[in-house]
Amino acid sequence: MSGRDPELTTARVTPISRQELLAKMGEGAVILVDAQADGWYEREHLPGARRTCVHDVDELAATLSDDRSAEIVVYCWSETCDASARVSAHLAGRGYTNVRR
Repeated sequence: MSGRDPELTTARVTPISRQELLAKMGEGAVILVDAQADGWYEREHLPGARRTCVHDVDELAATLSDDRSAEIVVYCWSETCDASARVSAHLAGRGYTNVRR
């Protein structure tokens, strides 16, 4: 993460409730990133979600909005998922200012 402290970066990632996420999805106002383990994306991804893992965040970032304030929601299979936390922290560390999980 470019020498940034992961704890500080994670602190900039804010939670989003399921209800709020559903509303934003209905408005088309959010970029969805699926951080689930291999195989789960094919079975359970949300419509329009992009698949990534922590090792591919740079490739994903190259395809995201140039607007670093665009709202990005990273999700996994549960609230305690380490993968979504790590992907979120990496995106925040790359300058995205509105990352949620």
